[in-house]
Amino acid sequence: MAATKNCCPKCRTKFRVGSLPTQDERMRNEKMGVVELGADVPDFVTCPKCASRLRVVHVRMGTFFSIE
Repeated sequence: MAATKNCCPKCRTKFRVGSLPTQDERMRNEKMGVVELGADVPDFVTCPKCASRLRVVHVRMGTFFSIE
């Protein structure tokens, strides 16, 4: 599967990468099911919905996730 930006390529669970969000944004993300990863993301993460191991690639255009 190809790499996708800000989501799991298998189940399309959204991820948020970056600095701390405001309280309003955090509440909205919880309602929408967005997973907060924070600013320091490791090289590999596990999707909480489908349990796929994802490789994290940081590039100038953003953060991309691909299935390992």
